[in-house]
Amino acid sequence: MFYVNREDHALMVPRRFGLGWTLNFGNPRAAMILAGVVALIGLVITIRFSG
Repeated sequence: MFYVNREDHALMVPRRFGLGWTLNFGNPRAAMILAGVVALIGLVITIRFSG
């Protein structure tokens, strides 16, 4: 479900099942990217529904 490998320094890795790519949550940058995406979605929702 989640890919976590601290030995692997890649940020994005191919999915084991299906098509596409997934984040390597063993890489600290992945957590920052995920937090940024969640913050951006929250900002868009806040701006959209605050009027």
